[in-house]
Amino acid sequence: MKYGWHLQRMFGIGLAPGLAVLEVLEGSGLPIAEQLAREVIQNSCDAAREFTPQAGSGPVRVVFRFRRLEGEERERFLDLLDLGSSSELRTRISHLGPNGLGLRAGNVLQNPNRPVSVLYIEDFGTRGLRGDPSDPDSDVHRLMFSIGSTDKDLAEKTGGSYGFGKSVLARASWLNLVLAYTLCEDGGTLVERLIGAAYLKSHEYCGEKWTGWAWFGPEAPSGAAYPCWIEGHSAHQLARALGFTPRSTEEPDTSVGTSLLLPNLVLDVTPDKLKSGVEQWWWPRLEDGELRVEIVDEDGRRFEPEPRSHPTTRFFIECYRLATGRAEPSNEYQSVKRLDQQRGCQLGTLAMQRISFEEDADERQIDTKGTIALIRSARMVVEYFKPRQRLDTSVVGVFVAHDEIDRILKLSEPPNHDRWDPNSQRLHPDEGTIVRTVLRRIKEQYRDFAETTPRRLEGNRRLEEMSKMFGRLFSVRRGIPETGRSIADPIHIRFVDGPSAVQTSDERQLTRAEVELQLDESAPLAQARARFEARAAIVEVGSKAERESIDTEIACFEQNVDGTNRVELVLSRDHAVRVHLESAQYDADWSLELSIRVEVFDAPQ
Repeated sequence: MKYGWHLQRMFGIGLAPGLAVLEVLEGSGLPIAEQLAREVIQNSCDAAREFTPQAGSGPVRVVFRFRRLEGEERERFLDLLDLGSSSELRTRISHLGPNGLGLRAGNVLQNPNRPVSVLYIEDFGTRGLRGDPSDPDSDVHRLMFSIGSTDKDLAEKTGGSYGFGKSVLARASWLNLVLAYTLCEDGGTLVERLIGAAYLKSHEYCGEKWTGWAWFGPEAPSGAAYPCWIEGHSAHQLARALGFTPRSTEEPDTSVGTSLLLPNLVLDVTPDKLKSGVEQWWWPRLEDGELRVEIVDEDGRRFEPEPRSHPTTRFFIECYRLATGRAEPSNEYQSVKRLDQQRGCQLGTLAMQRISFEEDADERQIDTKGTIALIRSARMVVEYFKPRQRLDTSVVGVFVAHDEIDRILKLSEPPNHDRWDPNSQRLHPDEGTIVRTVLRRIKEQYRDFAETTPRRLEGNRRLEEMSKMFGRLFSVRRGIPETGRSIADPIHIRFVDGPSAVQTSDERQLTRAEVELQLDESAPLAQARARFEARAAIVEVGSKAERESIDTEIACFEQNVDGTNRVELVLSRDHAVRVHLESAQYDADWSLELSIRVEVFDAPQ
């Protein structure tokens, strides 16, 4: 029997277009490979909780397997997916164009010479996809045919809560397609099933309007507009033909689980990027021995993530061991604190350590300086949280939330689960207060530890302390126009106001100042053009080396000049020019040095 794609007609109200699925995680800021690692493994770990044959007997196993199809193998694969030259989707593309269905340019249906890259994502030790695809409460419906419809909000110790994982699955395929093959226990019987979903643009075709939702499988009984499984032997045979690892009802202990197929894989998803994504976000669960991940490239080479060798995670693993009680602080550079709320609610455990970063540090390593890895029961890093945005970034740490507040933190997370938001609309005000308290206590403990722990001087890297705020003036030695003599520019520079800190919020401030500039009477020119530069920088006490700068806005109203960090002005012997300075906002814990530089370079035109 040949199976095909069935598209949903537009009817009723409240129907989102299929393409809306792709937009959910569009603005997360994470590469697709990292999103894929986060979302897919999270779904598998959540599904492990109710695995019937051997619940809790071992770690969840997830395999990412890459494959490349060319020539006859490519055409046979597309025919099996009902994507051949005479298929319904091909016909609609020919009539509407790829953009008419929301497909991205360069997909394999447009380019017959392009190989089909395929990613199989297979989990084992999970419960599989249970239920009927038309049932909104079923596993398969939540995974493939709904936006945000889920019961995970009420479940304990799960990673997700929105049901938006399908967004990254669809985004990883140039064709916006996902196929699922599963072996699960349903109604007391083990059954193999297969189904596909497509997320397309709403459109008009043959005089009818279509939502853009589509499913792959048999036609529903009596032509009803809802998706149906391919089941039993037919599912087994088709799965084998499509390249899935076969699952067997005779070996449930090793076969129960779910496999996903993403055809025409986007270029951003590679074995190396997936490996790095798993290492960066799932190292706590890997450390706990509750997850095993394998990656198989197109040549059949197998390798596993190694978090302890990853540049952005290796520093956090020791903190995690401290936070979970597997290790004790061994020196003055390590700290463990249990955070409690005044009303007796246990918030979690924060472990920190001061480390040394190498001068030639990997760019990804630099991103984790001065961060705390936020973790709850799912044991995925939610965020590398920057408590203070301060210069002293040699402190890193891990916060492991207590199970008592796990559900509250989960509800505070946005669809991409990348932060804890105390202002989430899904939280009761009291729950928002708990989230706010968690973040505030982390900031307080981080600040105290960073300020009281001795500096570590290792290798060639020196760890900076904050300087006191003060103004410093520079005069640049430069040749004066017409003479070329290397002497100091005769310029009077005077602060008439500030520099002074202005509080903008409880944790933010900015620096303002006002400066007057005037040519000295001894200047060889009555007027001269000059470059005026301002820099707000944080420096190490006792050192002239400046490390980090923030922007400074400069304005001279009488000359109608403004700019960021640098402007050009006309200076005169007759009168002073007044310049206003205002830095960008920065953390209230910072100390700032405001420096200015004036350089005469030409006579005015």
